[in-house]
Amino acid sequence: MSEFGKNRPNSVVVTCATGTEALLLDEIQSLGGESWIKSSGAVTGQCDLATAYRICLWSRVGSRVLWQVAEVPATDPDALYRAAAEIPWDDYFSSDKRI
Repeated sequence: MSEFGKNRPNSVVVTCATGTEALLLDEIQSLGGESWIKSSGAVTGQCDLATAYRICLWSRVGSRVLWQVAEVPATDPDALYRAAAEIPWDDYFSSDKRI
Protein backbone atom coordinates (compact mmCIF):
# COMPACT_ATOMS: atom_id res chain seq x y z
CA MET A 1 0.00 0.00 0.00
CA SER A 2 1.33 3.47 -0.85
CA GLU A 3 1.86 6.23 1.67
CA PHE A 4 -1.52 7.88 1.21
CA GLY A 5 -1.14 11.63 0.79
CA LYS A 6 2.11 11.90 2.74
CA ASN A 7 3.90 15.20 2.10
CA ARG A 8 2.18 15.69 -1.22
CA PRO A 9 -0.30 18.49 -1.89
CA ASN A 10 -3.71 17.38 -3.00
CA SER A 11 -6.94 19.13 -3.93
CA VAL A 12 -9.23 19.59 -0.95
CA VAL A 13 -12.73 21.03 -0.56
CA VAL A 14 -13.92 22.10 2.88
CA THR A 15 -17.68 22.64 3.01
CA CYS A 16 -19.46 25.10 5.28
CA ALA A 17 -22.76 26.86 5.77
CA THR A 18 -23.47 29.50 3.13
CA GLY A 19 -22.34 32.87 4.39
CA THR A 20 -19.49 31.53 6.54
CA GLU A 21 -16.96 31.08 3.72
CA ALA A 22 -14.83 34.10 4.77
CA LEU A 23 -14.66 32.82 8.34
CA LEU A 24 -13.66 29.37 7.09
CA LEU A 25 -10.99 30.82 4.81
CA ASP A 26 -9.45 32.72 7.74
CA GLU A 27 -9.61 29.58 9.87
CA ILE A 28 -7.93 27.41 7.20
CA GLN A 29 -5.18 29.97 6.68
CA SER A 30 -4.50 30.01 10.43
CA LEU A 31 -4.16 26.21 10.30
CA GLY A 32 -1.54 26.29 7.53
CA GLY A 33 -3.62 26.35 4.35
CA GLU A 34 -2.30 28.63 1.61
CA SER A 35 -3.79 29.78 -1.72
CA TRP A 36 -7.38 28.77 -0.98
CA ILE A 37 -10.43 30.28 -2.70
CA LYS A 38 -13.99 30.79 -1.53
CA SER A 39 -17.05 29.55 -3.38
CA SER A 40 -20.65 29.23 -2.32
CA GLY A 41 -20.73 26.94 0.71
CA ALA A 42 -17.09 25.86 0.47
CA VAL A 43 -13.44 26.79 0.42
CA THR A 44 -11.16 24.99 -2.04
CA GLY A 45 -7.41 24.65 -2.14
CA GLN A 46 -4.45 22.34 -1.93
CA CYS A 47 -2.74 20.98 1.15
CA ASP A 48 -0.83 18.02 2.45
CA LEU A 49 -2.39 15.33 4.59
CA ALA A 50 -1.14 16.85 7.86
CA THR A 51 -2.88 20.15 7.09
CA ALA A 52 -6.08 18.32 6.11
CA TYR A 53 -5.97 16.52 9.46
CA ARG A 54 -5.49 19.83 11.28
CA ILE A 55 -8.51 21.26 9.47
CA CYS A 56 -10.57 18.19 10.41
CA LEU A 57 -9.51 18.42 14.03
CA TRP A 58 -9.61 22.16 14.68
CA SER A 59 -12.08 23.74 12.28
CA ARG A 60 -15.20 25.03 13.96
CA VAL A 61 -16.69 26.46 10.77
CA GLY A 62 -16.03 23.68 8.25
CA SER A 63 -18.42 20.76 8.15
CA ARG A 64 -16.64 18.31 5.81
CA VAL A 65 -13.10 17.96 4.50
CA LEU A 66 -13.15 16.25 1.11
CA TRP A 67 -9.83 14.87 -0.20
CA GLN A 68 -9.92 14.49 -3.99
CA VAL A 69 -8.48 11.14 -5.09
CA ALA A 70 -9.26 11.43 -8.80
CA GLU A 71 -10.80 13.56 -11.50
CA VAL A 72 -12.48 11.78 -14.38
CA PRO A 73 -14.71 12.78 -17.29
CA ALA A 74 -18.08 11.11 -16.83
CA THR A 75 -20.98 11.93 -19.12
CA ASP A 76 -23.39 9.44 -17.57
CA PRO A 77 -23.68 7.17 -14.50
CA ASP A 78 -22.17 4.18 -16.30
CA ALA A 79 -19.07 6.15 -17.29
CA LEU A 80 -18.71 7.34 -13.71
CA TYR A 81 -19.00 3.77 -12.42
CA ARG A 82 -16.36 2.52 -14.89
CA ALA A 83 -14.00 5.36 -13.97
CA ALA A 84 -14.49 4.75 -10.24
CA ALA A 85 -13.71 1.06 -10.74
CA GLU A 86 -10.33 2.01 -12.24
CA ILE A 87 -9.20 4.08 -9.24
CA PRO A 88 -6.53 2.18 -7.24
CA TRP A 89 -8.63 2.02 -4.06
CA ASP A 90 -6.05 -0.24 -2.38
CA ASP A 91 -3.84 2.85 -2.16
CA TYR A 92 -6.41 4.37 0.21
CA PHE A 93 -8.26 1.49 1.89
CA SER A 94 -7.70 -2.18 2.58
CA SER A 95 -9.59 -4.91 4.35
CA ASP A 96 -7.15 -4.92 7.29
CA LYS A 97 -7.22 -1.14 7.90
CA ARG A 98 -9.83 1.11 9.41
CA ILE A 99 -11.12 4.25 7.74
